[in-house]
Amino acid sequence: MRLPILTTPGVVAVVGVGKIPQPVDSSEMDQIRKVTAAGYPAQPWPFLKVGQRVRITAGALTGVEGLLAQKRGENRVVLSVTLLAKAISVQVDSDAIRPI
Repeated sequence: MRLPILTTPGVVAVVGVGKIPQPVDSSEMDQIRKVTAAGYPAQPWPFLKVGQRVRITAGALTGVEGLLAQKRGENRVVLSVTLLAKAISVQVDSDAIRPI
């Protein structure tokens, strides 16, 4: 079933779980269409998930690594000291973090 789709001009890949095709959420696609139709400048961005290990890539904290968290809509990077069972979090602009 995938081969006829993949041989269609312009098709790069079939999205899904494993080899089972899955539809892309229509509301997510509607949002992307709305941004592009409005003419806002947009660019690809790394997909970040809460709990993912990230590295800060800009500013005074460049190179610091931790776990991505969110609090009240703000991105925060959590830094842990395992032996002490302690952690701190610092607010970071989303454009200054990348997945590891």
